[in-house]
Amino acid sequence: MSTFWKKLPAVWSCLRFRIVAAALVSTIMVATLTGITFATNIVYIYDDEDVLKYYTTNSEISPEEVLENGGVSLSADDEFEFTGFDESGTASLTVYRAFPVSISADGTTVEVMMARGTVNDALEKAGLTLADDDLINVSPYEKVVSGIEISINRVTYETVTEETILPFEVESKETKALYKNKTIVTQAGKEGKQIATFRRTLVDGVVTDVETLSNEVVEQPVTQHQIVGTSLTPIASEILPPEDFELDANGVPVNYSRVLTGKATAYSSSRYPNVKGASGQYLKPGSVAVNPNIIPYGSKLYITSTDGRYVYGYAVAADTGTAMMDGRVLVDCFFATYAESCHFGAKTVNVYILS
Repeated sequence: MSTFWKKLPAVWSCLRFRIVAAALVSTIMVATLTGITFATNIVYIYDDEDVLKYYTTNSEISPEEVLENGGVSLSADDEFEFTGFDESGTASLTVYRAFPVSISADGTTVEVMMARGTVNDALEKAGLTLADDDLINVSPYEKVVSGIEISINRVTYETVTEETILPFEVESKETKALYKNKTIVTQAGKEGKQIATFRRTLVDGVVTDVETLSNEVVEQPVTQHQIVGTSLTPIASEILPPEDFELDANGVPVNYSRVLTGKATAYSSSRYPNVKGASGQYLKPGSVAVNPNIIPYGSKLYITSTDGRYVYGYAVAADTGTAMMDGRVLVDCFFATYAESCHFGAKTVNVYILS
């Protein structure tokens, strides 16, 4: 018994060493395992419907390394988004797979590969711009999705003017002082002009709307005034009588101061219509040469053959000649052409002095 008690301290010392050593090993193992647990980070990789987990002790690892080490490959148009690690050592890496987007504009259709973004982003990638007035079938701010088809219609505007000719009116007045169907224009008509300005809207070059901006008459038409003859007896004169001039049923002026009867001849000039008589007036059919001592220049006359078969008509004393001055001829009647003067020849006429 005494031997046991003598050996007891030595046994206890050895046992205590073993207990301490075992405890120390356990502590180290726990510390080591705990350290590994705290040093491990996790990345969740979202690739379409697949979710992958990637573990790493490197909190500074790049997303490209995560994808490469995780066996995830990307095409040139694919994109990704990496959140970075949070306080718990967790990160997300989302992969966006590219898909074709069809864009029709300017007569052609192009395809661009888009992984994400808006319609505006797709247009920019295709090198297309959208003007304020252009038409598009989807909102430029809408997110692109697989199968989307974008269509653009170009809207342009042009301003054009159109000129319209306005016809003039014709006012006719009948007179017995002219031969039937003979017309003398006392005021020439003139066409007017109207200018309209329009704004045209074109969609892809096709006119879809026209707006009138202005419509203005820049030149008013001028009414033409003319005298139309109704006499059944040929009348040579082209000088119109005043409006109050009247003939009775026998073709004789209602109002005249006296009447002279005598021989009438005819003449013309190659310089017509730029020929002047002795009075200084330009000559035309209806101008007659007289003896100004008997019939003063400027006198208004009406001349008919004595048998009533020929009417020279309303006339003005504007010229003279030797035959009139020596009394062989009462009046010499002017015609526009030599042929007409020859056709007239010589006649016995009544010259009614009107004024």
